[in-house]
Amino acid sequence: MQKGSLLILFFITVAALAQDRAIGTWKQHLPYKYGNAVTQINDDIFCGNLHSTMFAYNRTNEEIRPFSILDNFSETEVSKLKYDSTTGTLLIAYENSNIDLLKNGKVINMPEIESKVIVGGKAINDIHFLNGKAYLACDFGIVVVDLEKEEISDTYYIGPDATRIGINAVIDDGQWLLAATEIGLMKADLNSNALFNYSN
Repeated sequence: MQKGSLLILFFITVAALAQDRAIGTWKQHLPYKYGNAVTQINDDIFCGNLHSTMFAYNRTNEEIRPFSILDNFSETEVSKLKYDSTTGTLLIAYENSNIDLLKNGKVINMPEIESKVIVGGKAINDIHFLNGKAYLACDFGIVVVDLEKEEISDTYYIGPDATRIGINAVIDDGQWLLAATEIGLMKADLNSNALFNYSN
């Protein structure tokens, strides 16, 4: 066999061994340099960004796993990430106010806020979990998501006379639900049956 033929055979063999996926399938090349949202699930650190949905870094084996719209996620621009250990749900809020829930490896899309016609902004500024529900601090009020039923269960407009005001953050202390708003700190009794009523 000639020297040139051996060289060609060598390169064909190397090229065949270098193939880590079938011809005609896609491979993701996603940026990991920037992150704007982070949360932890056991040994995995999930980081969201504005370019590729998110990636997970495993602290034990140092493996990086990318996630994108190729994995059935709805958007690419993540604004907030938070994990609820009670329901085993990772809530992903996007820049356009669309929401994905990641539960048991399944992605559930909740586009209600994104598709709702609202005067003014709809951004999701904060996520707080309490008793199987997610309280979303939005530019117009507080949206309550039932994580078990995978649905929006309520919306609180807590400005004067039930007007829409921007909510920067939501938290609780066991007795009160507290909201940091554009007009100051507001609170309501968690035991109230009418949290939707602005006068409470």
